[in-house]
Amino acid sequence: MNNPVVSIPSANILLSSLRSVGYTPETAIADIVDNSLSAKASVVDINFDCEKQRITIADNGDGMTKSELLSSMSIGSSDPLNERSIHDLGRFGMGMKTASFSLGKKLTVISKTKDEISNACWDLDYVRQSDKWEILINDSSDAFINELSDSISQYRCGTIVCISNVDKLIAFDSSAEKKKFYKMIDNVKSHLSLVFTGLWNPMRFR
Repeated sequence: MNNPVVSIPSANILLSSLRSVGYTPETAIADIVDNSLSAKASVVDINFDCEKQRITIADNGDGMTKSELLSSMSIGSSDPLNERSIHDLGRFGMGMKTASFSLGKKLTVISKTKDEISNACWDLDYVRQSDKWEILINDSSDAFINELSDSISQYRCGTIVCISNVDKLIAFDSSAEKKKFYKMIDNVKSHLSLVFTGLWNPMRFR
């Protein structure tokens, strides 16, 4: 008779390993945009902020309740055997997290439904210190949360994904590196126009 032994992986080691899954900036952002389109968004607003070293993807899709948001932030949040829409590129419920981690160390998501606004955050610096599988929820009065919430305030429902501390994307300590950042933006635009043929109009870049 087998004797099962519980084996829980280190949060720090596993999440750090997921940062090397193999995304490029173009494919990472496309994976996140796919989530917006799956949520029936008619507008996807992508903002690259070189000075604040962050990328935000805001949409006017269906939005998520608090429980739905926390579920979507879990690692492996969907069953790959479930039936999916033919337009849905996701399968394992890993895309938003792994795509974001490939770019930066902090993933903050704010989602708005007609009844509530919820937020959740993976902070890999926090995970490194605690080595715990803990998603952080910020106080609604937090200045950072309020700043991000403004991006979807015009919509009845929607979601904003913010990737900050983008250390894996590029170093920002020289003007030459910043030029590479802006070149990356052009590459992302070109890639999205190919991946989402016919859906380019709803996407706006800033």
